[in-house]
Amino acid sequence: MDDPDSLLTLVLIAIIVLIVTRYDSRRANISSLEYKVYSCVNLERTRMGLSALELNDAMSDVARKHSRDMAHRSYFSHKNLTGESHSERLEGEDIHVEGVSAENIAKYSIVSSITQPDNIKSYRSLDELAKAVVSGWMHSTGHRKNIGNADFRNTGIGVSLGLDGETYYFTQVFTGG
Repeated sequence: MDDPDSLLTLVLIAIIVLIVTRYDSRRANISSLEYKVYSCVNLERTRMGLSALELNDAMSDVARKHSRDMAHRSYFSHKNLTGESHSERLEGEDIHVEGVSAENIAKYSIVSSITQPDNIKSYRSLDELAKAVVSGWMHSTGHRKNIGNADFRNTGIGVSLGLDGETYYFTQVFTGG
């Protein structure tokens, strides 16, 4: 292995493997976090005497795209930067909304902040983070109303990590039967 080109090639391959592995691990963590939020929401619905929501992959894709858009374009709103609401984003992906629909969003940082230590908490696990998100929703009248709406049957949940590598953006969409 005295050839510098061979050594450089091996180093580049090692770096690529490391990047791909880290990306796959982060993506797996995001999927796990989405499912944990889904489970926590259904636990709250069960406590309310309601049936569990069915997780819809196409709706989750819409939610995930909105979370990613907020994370990458640095905003936090139910409407995207072109003014589309959740129902317009669902319709745009051929998910026809008849009757009621709604959306919950949240933004949580996973680390402490030196500049705002009272506003940001440190979460030790994805379980803790998922529970904090749903607890936050349950302590908000509008979000709690969405979770507890008996007319909702389907949901999609999408999470994206912000460009800072510390802030997670959450979107949950709901539709009826």
